[in-house]
Amino acid sequence: MNAWFSDRNPREQLLIAAGSGILLLVILWLLAWEPISQERDEYRARVAREQVILLELQQLASEARRLGTASGGATVRGDQSLLSLTDHTVRAAGLAGALRRIEPDGQQRVRLWLQQAQFDPLVSWLQSLARDHGIQVHTANIDLGDSVGVVVADITLEDAP
Repeated sequence: MNAWFSDRNPREQLLIAAGSGILLLVILWLLAWEPISQERDEYRARVAREQVILLELQQLASEARRLGTASGGATVRGDQSLLSLTDHTVRAAGLAGALRRIEPDGQQRVRLWLQQAQFDPLVSWLQSLARDHGIQVHTANIDLGDSVGVVVADITLEDAP
């Protein structure tokens, strides 16, 4: 290839070198710069969409706080203690047979142990505690039970501030 290039006159060599340089720049632009530029534009568009979603969520959270304050709070449970409420709701959720032990864990927490509990009712119960009473899962250790859909759970719940 060097021999072929050397056999060309200087004007052809300059034209070939310039064409090769331009071809190299076009290839670099197509393979490197253009994809990076397109991804940058896609990320900018995604960030803009997510900022709109964030703003909407902040507005909804503000509205939820306002409504919660206006109604006296969605987590009102009267004079019922966290321990009593947890015991009552776990039994109402059909998990009484799986409940092995329940005990207070400080002022704002309750710890309970379940053996051979059905997973779906357990998750539904935890969701209803959060949604209806403002009680959150502080820690949870859930292992597979003896059969499909059955778990062994050690859960600590806490009263949301």
